[in-house]
Formats: sequence, structure tokens, C-alpha cells
Amino acid sequence: MKEDFLHYIWKNQLFNKADLRTVNGERISIIDVGNHNTNAGPDFLNAKIKIENLTWVGNVEIHVNSSDWIRHKHQNDKAYNNVILHLVYNDDKVIDTERGDIPQTLELSNRLDIDILTKYKKIFNQKESVLCTAYLSSIDDKLWKETL
Repeated sequence: MKEDFLHYIWKNQLFNKADLRTVNGERISIIDVGNHNTNAGPDFLNAKIKIENLTWVGNVEIHVNSSDWIRHKHQNDKAYNNVILHLVYNDDKVIDTERGDIPQTLELSNRLDIDILTKYKKIFNQKESVLCTAYLSSIDDKLWKETL
């Protein structure tokens, strides 16, 4: 799994949000995913989420494993002090910011649609140089001609 895939999942909210809770068990709802940051710093800026009865505005950082936070040295970088949510596929380590705060963590490993995950794995495990080659035969003839 790659972080870019999780960015796509977060940006498009393609996960089960029923009874959404942080790894600490706190109720969470997503009001705004924020703006995708393609520069240095947290992955999504100015997100808005509600945790229990408090609305937070700040940044979201995304990793495959929560321990990637440490591998990327975010604990030493002030740019990550305003992270209000650490979105991970696998929560394998408690992390903290440069000032010692522990951001809320949302784990997605049991919340992803199996069909999306299966398609993702199929695309990235294929040998063809064009990743979507296996899906070309399923394109409608009319759409294929219009596209060409």
C-alpha cells in the first residue's frame, strides 16, 4: 500500500464512516477533509473535524503505518504541530509532535471497501507498464471512440 492511495481514499471519503472513532475510542465526524497539500508539510491543510463535542480546524497527516511519522522525523518538525488528525492504515505506534502533543489517530485498516482494496492491489501488482491495461477491455466502444 502507498500513501498516495490513502490520500485518494481520504480526499474522496471512500471508507466506512459508520460509528467512526479514533484509536482512543472517541467519536469523530469529518466536516471538511481540507486542501490537499502538494508541497512540504502535512498532507491536508485546514481540515475540519469534530471529535466528541469539539470542532477542530487544522491539518491531517497520512501514513500507511503510524510509525512512519517517526521514520519521516515529523516529531522534530514544527510544521506538524498543528496536525489535528493522523490518518493511518495501520496504527502500530503512538506518536507525538515536536511540542509533545499526541494527535488523534484514525485507523482505516478495517474501514476500507474490499472492492476498492482488491482493485488497488490488482492494478499495482500487474506486470504491464500501463497500470490500467487489464481494464481496457471493459471500456464501452462508444466511450473508447470518443476518447480517441
